[in-house]
Amino acid sequence: CPNHVSRCVNETIALECKDEMFLQLTHVCEPECPEGQFETDGVNGVGGYCNLCHENCKTCMNATTCLECKNQHYLTHDFKCAPECPSGYYGVKSDDWDDGLGGRCKACHENCSACNS
Repeated sequence: CPNHVSRCVNETIALECKDEMFLQLTHVCEPECPEGQFETDGVNGVGGYCNLCHENCKTCMNATTCLECKNQHYLTHDFKCAPECPSGYYGVKSDDWDDGLGGRCKACHENCSACNS
């Protein structure tokens, strides 16, 4: 197996990484996961791998915590991506909204149950 690979099918297909590396979806070992994926640590630097973020999440910490949305979805107060903001919140589009990125939900003023800014 190549460097940083503890188990492999052959020289180009890794099954498990070592040395604090992460197994990519392409079966290679890299020091970090690409955008749209999150890292799952292995044990003692062995067995770390990458997982996909939710389909409307551009960057995430784990399977349930999104940090930035895409596909014109809004990041909610509970770190989910939704096509609309929940009651008591309004959507703020990102500068790149028209290019497929997302926005954020901001809380309405405490005296309002609904708002648009």
